[in-house]
Amino acid sequence: MRKGKSTTIRLQEALPVVIAYHTAAVRDGRVYFFPDIYRQDPLLDAALRQRSLAVRVSYPANIPAESTY
Repeated sequence: MRKGKSTTIRLQEALPVVIAYHTAAVRDGRVYFFPDIYRQDPLLDAALRQRSLAVRVSYPANIPAESTY
């Protein structure tokens, strides 16, 4: 990537590729934050806030909400 050149490799079988972009990571029990160079955090924040409005949590009647399974 630093050289500004790309290489195409043809595979015999399709291979799924996941490209992940994170601005926070946990290592050895500590949280590390990194600059959001692609400016994606505001978009993610807005999406998470929208989803949190739609999510409803329900627990079985015989299990208190603070219990863990």
